[in-house]
Amino acid sequence: MATTRRLFFDDGRSRKGWQVEQKGRTQTVRFGRLGGSLRESQKQFASPKAAAADTEKLIAKKLREGYIEIDPGRLEIARPAGKKAATRQAVSTFEKQVGPLPQEYRDFLRNVGGGQPNPRYIRIEGAPMIDNVGVDEIYGLFGSKSFPFDLQFRIKLHGPVLPEGHLPVAGSGDIFTLSLQPKTFGCVYWWNHEIDTSEHDEKFVESDKYLVAGSFDEFLTRIATFFDDEEQDEGEPQQPASGKVSYRRLIKLMQHDHTSAKIKEIKQEIAAIGGDLSGIEDGQWPFINVCNATLLRALLNAGLNPEILDKEGHSLFWQTASNAKCIEVMLKRDADWERRSGADSETPLMRAIFCGSAEAVKTLLDAGANPTVRLSYPHNSALRQDPRKDKLIDRAREKWKKKKAAKKKKPSSRKNKTTVTANKKAGKKPAGRKRK
Repeated sequence: MATTRRLFFDDGRSRKGWQVEQKGRTQTVRFGRLGGSLRESQKQFASPKAAAADTEKLIAKKLREGYIEIDPGRLEIARPAGKKAATRQAVSTFEKQVGPLPQEYRDFLRNVGGGQPNPRYIRIEGAPMIDNVGVDEIYGLFGSKSFPFDLQFRIKLHGPVLPEGHLPVAGSGDIFTLSLQPKTFGCVYWWNHEIDTSEHDEKFVESDKYLVAGSFDEFLTRIATFFDDEEQDEGEPQQPASGKVSYRRLIKLMQHDHTSAKIKEIKQEIAAIGGDLSGIEDGQWPFINVCNATLLRALLNAGLNPEILDKEGHSLFWQTASNAKCIEVMLKRDADWERRSGADSETPLMRAIFCGSAEAVKTLLDAGANPTVRLSYPHNSALRQDPRKDKLIDRAREKWKKKKAAKKKKPSSRKNKTTVTANKKAGKKPAGRKRK
């Protein structure tokens, strides 16, 4: 029986895949550029045992060189409550609609189905000015065309803006697609929402895509290994030689998913460094989402500047704008809810529209956030996905317009002042109130 082990290497400059298959006394090695065709070489050994021993040596050598073994089972995926993985019949019916799927993706739909991964980030190696992006959802066949995690829903939503032969399989703000095109069959690509209007009809073009992984299993593995390099220097001393407090470990902890256990670790770390976060400066803070009010209060109570900017130039309010309770905490700290930040100059309301709940949007609108800010395609797309948010924005805009119109109708105080001055010059006395 043949056994195949697959690995990949990607430092942003050198991007390649490597795999080895052993069947009896025969060892077959395949290698090549990531996303391209693989070259093949074969070697015969005196016995299956000798072939197996040499195969293990080859794999160990590649791992020492920085290769990562593809193992999709490492990724924890929380399937949506009440949902099940797809049946064989459901996958077969789906293939009649979109075309043949790679075997590993077919297996994923049947065995896992889709859901929320942990972690929810993936590194984008080699992309200019980009370190990582979010992967909040991996889509599946859940039998509901109106369910956000369902492939059919995503095809209906994203299909019109994607080139032919690209199946939307995961996303957050951006889209990740599985290529069904002959030359790149099975590869996974990232589509950056910031360049989604490269044509006049607001469609992506082929040149917009960025190769993320040579296969769907590799894509899952890359998500699973997101934090691996963050933990390598965990044993380094906490206190630098200069005597200044090091926030390095705290910032690493902040980049993990904020589970109850992780929040506990973060609080312990805050205490370990003296309970004072006032020394963290703009640009030191990580690019993250903060969706837990308890954690946010702990950070602010320890002195974290409520107006701090992360390394991408986003404000802390922007980072917390997807969660209504976090917004309430920031409002109590008098944080600026109209401040624009980041490369896209987004307000917290724009962020809430894009990735937050309807409650988050309502909380900001109730606080006085401007609902007439100009929204881009991703924001409008998010509104279309959530009718409740759409209605909130529509109503808020109408109220804003009526309020503005009412202000215009009020008599100008400057005009009244001019009239009083003219009366004085003419020797007229202002009319007083009659006493009863």
